[in-house]
Amino acid sequence: MNDGELSNPRDQRPEVVLVGGGHAHVQVLRGLVTKPIPNVRLTLLVDQPGALYSGMVPGVISGQYTREEATIDLRPLAARAGARLVIGKAVRVDAGAGHIELAGGNFLHYEYASLNVGSVARGPEGQDSPAHAIATRPISELVSRLELALAKLSRETRPSKVCVVGAGAAGVELACAIAARLGATDGGHRIHEVSLIGGGGRPLPGATTRALSRVQAALGRHHIAFCGNTRVRAVDASALTTASGVRLPSDLTIWATGAAAPPVIRDSELPHDARGFVRTDQHLLVEGCSNLFAAGDCATLASAPEKERAGVYAVRAGPILLANLRRRLAGRPLESHRPQSDYLRLLNLADGTALGSKWGLALQGRSVAWLKDRIDRGFVSRFRFDD
Repeated sequence: MNDGELSNPRDQRPEVVLVGGGHAHVQVLRGLVTKPIPNVRLTLLVDQPGALYSGMVPGVISGQYTREEATIDLRPLAARAGARLVIGKAVRVDAGAGHIELAGGNFLHYEYASLNVGSVARGPEGQDSPAHAIATRPISELVSRLELALAKLSRETRPSKVCVVGAGAAGVELACAIAARLGATDGGHRIHEVSLIGGGGRPLPGATTRALSRVQAALGRHHIAFCGNTRVRAVDASALTTASGVRLPSDLTIWATGAAAPPVIRDSELPHDARGFVRTDQHLLVEGCSNLFAAGDCATLASAPEKERAGVYAVRAGPILLANLRRRLAGRPLESHRPQSDYLRLLNLADGTALGSKWGLALQGRSVAWLKDRIDRGFVSRFRFDD
């Protein structure tokens, strides 16, 4: 074995490396539990052994779920799939040499590989998210940092200001979850104030009038102030600075403004779109590569470049990714992936209700919350195995 090489050169089977434990790759692993690919050496490379399911994160923040309930344990899943689990941080992919470089200097060789490494939060003017804000991506870091920050705020008796920057679906859910978590104290009066800050004139851009009215009502029930037409230029430990130079007090800032390509994608010599995400063809193959796939938030499908970065698209890409890994290894033609034009959006409003919307229709209530809970728990349970 060469210095720094984590693969075994004496094993002549093709090396297949799955980089990342996102929604697409957990489905690949689940499929391999029931139908393994023969005569391959499979490796799962992740930076931690648990994968948080994004759909349940607002419920974890509000206290509806424990972190364990929302986490897929990759160790037994990988073992059942016949995959070696390597815990490490991928920092660069060298498609020409066929290897993945890890932090610390080690690397993994591959004959075939797939990238499902998610995204990071997009900061002001396309830069990284501010150091004094808690970014929504990566999700595992969001939950860990936010749990500590909210526990500290809960012990405070002085009024505190929490600002959620970004008024899309993620920002709305997190603002509601945080408000529910902090709750009302001091004789029913709210000590901690939660604000939702958006660049547009209303929360949940693109939502129908009916969906918007229900979101605005939920913000009102949680006493969340909406501050629209406001772009944040900088964040420090005690305030936000807007593009117009106004300082807004903030003891805790959550950054939920959208996705940017993660460093491992940006730092690799791969085909990128204008925003830095890796480009793939209709087969989920990285453009110009015959043995490297990519799916989920880290990738842009050339045939559908404007699709939003939502977990549902990664979930739907998983079966196609697995099918094409099988087909590529067998030398057969690949299947095309055509992402759906619309999907059921379910927002946890952290008050016992959820908002569901599709095809221009919107419904909000406890029955929708029951449906969301059933879907989310059902998804996570599919990947649970005893050690």
